Amino acid sequence: MKSLIRKACCIGFVLLGLSVAGTAVAAGPTISLQPATTDVGVGVEFDLSLMIDAAVDTFSNFQIVIEFDPSIIQFVDAFEGSLYTSAGHQTFFDAMEESLGTWEVFEVIFPSTSFILAPGEMVILRFLTLAEGTTPIDFLSGSVMDIARNPLDSLSMVGAIVNVTDPVGIGFPDENSDRWELGRPYPNPSPGISVVRLARPRTPGGERHRLAVYDIRGRVVRVLESGGTDSGSEILWDGRDTGGANVSSGIYFFKLETRNRSISRKLILVR
Repeated sequence: MKSLIRKACCIGFVLLGLSVAGTAVAAGPTISLQPATTDVGVGVEFDLSLMIDAAVDTFSNFQIVIEFDPSIIQFVDAFEGSLYTSAGHQTFFDAMEESLGTWEVFEVIFPSTSFILAPGEMVILRFLTLAEGTTPIDFLSGSVMDIARNPLDSLSMVGAIVNVTDPVGIGFPDENSDRWELGRPYPNPSPGISVVRLARPRTPGGERHRLAVYDIRGRVVRVLESGGTDSGSEILWDGRDTGGANVSSGIYFFKLETRNRSISRKLILVR
């Protein structure tokens, strides 16, 4: 009898150990932005995919809030990922700005008994690079629902890093280029007056262009050069808006726009 009790206790401890070990090892699903690191030039659009791993078989709805440095990159749009577009069910998908540099993206799938099979792509996020620098894209919050529309436990979230570089060079654009180029403004930071170098194509093609100063919210502060106007290779901005008033300290952008290119350079104005 003692032998049987001892054997039963041993079996019980083994089963309990397996259960505890399984609980310790098992983790909830991970959602991540991929690629984890993006190296890109200024004035370029790029995409990141929100992926979910195989730690969960099925799920339904999701909601995330991300944040990034709005002086370096700009949110352009969001698209349903391949998991939802191939599900064959009705969905409601949206993205909305909560504040500058903070966006919420969510998706709901119908009917209430529908679900998505993991792993795979949940959503595609599109950004535009505005100026040189490095910014993380972090999750402020996030949730993924199971079939019963309850949040999955132990959700892990992994953001991404974006490195935006200047392919032209410090302050001096390539004057032998066959396309428009824009150098970095100087001095930077600026006390009020700054200069940016503009390189025009070696072979004039009659392409219209516009060089303007924008604030951090994307509003035009001053148009410096437009259309057929040609004021040379060094363009000066005196720190004033279209009405001639001094603008306040902050982050601004010189933005060159042509039919085929859009290049932005960041300027910090400190009065």
